[in-house]
Amino acid sequence: MVGGAPCLRLDSWGSKTGLVFANNAVYCTDANYAINGVTGVTVAGNVFDTAPPSLPSSGYKLGHAATVDLTNLTARNVYPTPTSTLIGAAVADSGGGGGVLDPLLLAVIGGMTWVAVRRRMPSRVKSM
Repeated sequence: MVGGAPCLRLDSWGSKTGLVFANNAVYCTDANYAINGVTGVTVAGNVFDTAPPSLPSSGYKLGHAATVDLTNLTARNVYPTPTSTLIGAAVADSGGGGGVLDPLLLAVIGGMTWVAVRRRMPSRVKSM
């Protein structure tokens, strides 16, 4: 997720069975988060450019600015750069039983929502 008002909204997720927030890239330069009620939610493999409130630090790592981690935001190329914090950040199984998936990157730029998804990789093939 890149930008937005708020950049990320997680509300009333707490005390619900099986909710997972995993393998996301969140770029929010103004730290405009709306996160409440996430007790008991599994949080793993995420990358944030600014520390989010109320999420356990064990569930994310701090990355660089989107302009450093992603190839070219202006051209909507959100593929990770060779030095991107996203490389190797995702977890293979975040508790949801989904197996090995590369991160889904959702970008919201200039009011236009678009998605770049990398395909499911067989477990014997190393992802980039």
